[in-house]
Formats: sequence, structure tokens, C-alpha cells
Amino acid sequence: MNLTNVQEQLRALGLGAWLLTDFRGNNPVALRVLGLKPGARRWWYLIPAEGAPLKIVSPVEPWVLDPLPGTKVACPERALVEAQLRAVLPVLGRVAMEYSPGGLNPYVGTVDAGTVEWLRSLGADLVSSADLVQYFEARWSPEQWQSHLVASAAVCEAIELGADLIRSALAAGRALTEWEVSSAIVDYLRQRGLRGMDGQNVSVGPNTADCHYLPQAAGSAAIGPDQLVLFDIYARLDHGDCVYADYTRMFYTGAEPPERFARAYAAVAAARDAVIARVEAGEPVCGAELDHIARRILIEAGYRDQLKHRTGHSLGINVHGNGAHLDGVEMPDERTMLAETAFTVEPGVYFDGDFGVRSEVDVYLDADRRVQVTGQRPDQITPLG
Repeated sequence: MNLTNVQEQLRALGLGAWLLTDFRGNNPVALRVLGLKPGARRWWYLIPAEGAPLKIVSPVEPWVLDPLPGTKVACPERALVEAQLRAVLPVLGRVAMEYSPGGLNPYVGTVDAGTVEWLRSLGADLVSSADLVQYFEARWSPEQWQSHLVASAAVCEAIELGADLIRSALAAGRALTEWEVSSAIVDYLRQRGLRGMDGQNVSVGPNTADCHYLPQAAGSAAIGPDQLVLFDIYARLDHGDCVYADYTRMFYTGAEPPERFARAYAAVAAARDAVIARVEAGEPVCGAELDHIARRILIEAGYRDQLKHRTGHSLGINVHGNGAHLDGVEMPDERTMLAETAFTVEPGVYFDGDFGVRSEVDVYLDADRRVQVTGQRPDQITPLG
């Protein structure tokens, strides 16, 4: 943790302090920001916008915050912890914590309600640390951007590998199962030094309507002629703090997809491209606004009842990161998309028990807020027949 950077950001956001706490790993955000491992006792780390931080620890683990700057106080009793916090919290102004008003952002809301209630009873004016978390957790280093490019190339190659397997099987008159194609993709990614999940989403026919489908070894569907196929593939290099690439592509195992598939995909592609165009316009924009742009296009195309999910999510060392999400309805995210952060753009429409279509690319805003789009964004479903 760079104390100077944290305090500069606190002042930029008009915050008096950031209060971080953890008990046995229940606040992973605090652990990642401070570079710590879970301990057996609760600790408190108060970073004021000006001056030295305060470290409140248990005498059982007095060393837990030693890597961090500040004044340390060991408190064996809760009453002593309360006295320390009561003395400083009321005079600091707005204090950020990992909590989310109304529970709208569970990625950030890791501090329990009882703790929030208790701290407010001590005079704390608590606000969400969501903007701080995005700044310190979601921004990519130049090295992470390069790791994304490596993952991007491998994931795109894996998708083409899967498509070629299906194409060859069709030509030979042999049906492959979803599991066989998914397993071949997983094996390829592992050989390239990447990891994602034990399975990847290769779905056919009605299974494409399940937006989080994962085929299983037993009972996965066969991929035959004249069927809609969806690939949702994501992975990252399997070391350090490398970041993910996450793409969705649509295929049809015939010469030309039926009109109902093509029409739905055209609406999804239009929504995808409109979101990217808004980001490329250069004006600040929040995740909720981007979601509304895509949602409006899909609703106008007649797919209101076929919308199951938000338009995209933050992307980082976890496939769903802690930056701003393109979400205006499920967990509305009003945070501005920051430079050096990345997110997916993946609008989709789904007809339960029938079919679904989605297109997904990744967008990275570099240090100069230039828009870098990775992954393929075809205008139509790719035929394999």
C-alpha cells in the first residue's frame, strides 16, 4: 500500500478517512488493498486524509499490521477498541468503509451491518468505499495490460479451435458433444499456461438460453447440423496478478442461421456497438448509463422479456472484478468508468427452452482514456456449415 496515494485519493474524493478491518478473511478487499493475509483476530486500520494512520490490533497478534505505517495500539478488550475509535471517528468527517448502501454492490459490501451500526453509534459518518476500491483494486498496471493481450490471443485461438472441431465433425458426419468441445478448449488453454474454469461454456440449441451454462461429462448435448452454438470462454495466465480475457461468440452449424436467430443477434450486436461508441465519445460515463444504452436498443427491438442480465462486468484478476459494472437494474452502479480499468460488453437476449444469443468483447481504457477493444465482434452469427 502506498500511503501517499491513498491519502491523495481520500482528499480528491472529499473523504476524511478510510477505515479498513478484517476478521479471518471476511473482508478480502481490505486484505488485497493492504497486501495482508487473514489472521485469527480482528484488526482495524484507520487511514486519515492527513496525518499518520492508526493501527488497532489484538495483543494475540500484535504484529499483524506491522508492514504498514502508523501508530499501533494493542487492545485486549472491545471496550478499549471502542474508546480508540470513539476518540477519532466523530472528528474525521466522512469515513469510507466496505459497505454498500441498500446492499446494491455486494462486491464492495463486505463489512457486516452490525459493525456499521456500532461504528455509527460511536459518531462515525460512514460512506461506501466503492470509489476507493475501484481506484486501488480495478486499475491495471502496464504489465497486466500485456498479460491481458496474451490471454486474449489464447482465448481467441481456443474459440477458433472449438469451431474447427465442430466444423470437421460436421464434415465427417459425426456429432461432438458440448463436453468434448469444452474439454478440448480447456486443455488448449492449460497448454498455453492459462487457467479459467474446469469447464467452459459451450452450449447448443436450448442450452444457449442458459446464460451461465456449463456442460457436464454426463448428459451434455450433441452438436449436430443446423443448430445454434454459443461459446463463452474466459481465462488468464496462471501466475501472479495477471488479468482475464472473456469473450462470447455465436456459431451456426449450417449455411445460414434462421431469421429469428439472425434478427436477435443483430439487435445484440447493435447494442454492443452502441455501448462501445459511447465510451469512445470520451465524455465521463458510469456503468449504469452504459447498461441503459444497451437495454434501450434491445427493448426497442422487442426483447424486453428476454433480458436476463446486465450488459457487462468489471474485469481483472477475477473474471468479475471490483471496478464499475455495466449494470443499471440489478445492482445499479453509478461509478464512473476510470482510466486503466477494463470491463466486458456482453448484451444478450434469451428465450427460455428455445435459444439465446450474446456477443461479448472486452474494453480497456488506457492511461489516456483511449479505448482498446479486444476480442472479435462480428456483425452476424458465424456459419460452420
